[in-house]
Formats: sequence, structure tokens, C-alpha cells
Amino acid sequence: MKKPPVPKAGGEFDWAKSSAKRLIMHELKVGNIPYDGSMKPRVVWNKYVDDPRFFDRGEYRLFAARLRAARQQAEAKHKRSQVDYRSFMASRAAHPAPTHNHRGEPRWPGSPAEKRLRDDMDAGKHTTQGPGAMYRSSPVYQDYPQAVIRKHIHQEESLRKFQRQWDAEEQD
Repeated sequence: MKKPPVPKAGGEFDWAKSSAKRLIMHELKVGNIPYDGSMKPRVVWNKYVDDPRFFDRGEYRLFAARLRAARQQAEAKHKRSQVDYRSFMASRAAHPAPTHNHRGEPRWPGSPAEKRLRDDMDAGKHTTQGPGAMYRSSPVYQDYPQAVIRKHIHQEESLRKFQRQWDAEEQD
């Protein structure tokens, strides 16, 4: 459903808060409108003016300047996100995640034991065996104390119960 244009105090159209600007910024972000200006304002106008989310059919006289400003904003955000990503990756390379936790155990996230536990729980082993039997069933669990495996079994059961409940509520 099309939102009506947001009038400014003086009664004129407020471009900054309009659905038209949101649409243009989205199209720039996903690459349907290039940043470099190779798609001329008239082509962009003709492509999107019939979209029900777009603005009044008039107002082309201001569109070229607004498109140029939107391109500059979107390109600046894109460049900044690339700089941030490169900085983040450099930081991760300089400071990798530790291989062991503060108790000297291998990290649980991404470990072979985590994958094996989820596979065992998918197979229903946690309902037919106790935590001790599951612990003894695989050598990958032996890197951790039995209490840690037991806690992860209970944590995974709680997570799955929550996910089932969430899915059921979404279907209603």
C-alpha cells in the first residue's frame, strides 16, 4: 500500500522521508541503479515512476539533483562499509579467536564435538541414552568433561524446544 507523501511544514513534499527516496536508496544498494551515473536520471525516472511506491508524476525537475545526492550518499556508505570490512578482517587476522577457553578446553563453537552432538540429537540418541552414555559413545566428546557435554545436551534441547514453539506461533 502506497504511503502518502509526507508534507513539510510549508506544505511541500518532504523528499528526505519519502518512500521514493527509500526506493531509490534500496535500488542503489542492490545495484539496480549504478553509482557512477551511467544510467541517466531520465532513464531512472522512466523505469521507476510507474512504481506505486514512487512519488507524484510531476516533480521531475528536482529528480536529477535528488538522484545525484542519493548516489553520493549510497556510494559513501558503500565505500565506508568496504573500509570497515577490510579493517575487521585485518583485526581478525591479527587477533584470531583462541583455540581453547579459559578452562583449557577446546572452544565449543564450530568444534567436531558440537557437530557430533547435533547429529546425535537429530538421530534421537539423547532420548534413548543418558548423558553419560552419550559421552562415552564418541571419542570427540572426550576432549571435554562429562558435565560440559551434559550442559550442552540440555542447552540444545532447550534451543530446539524454543524453535519448535517459535515455528508453531509463526504458523498461527
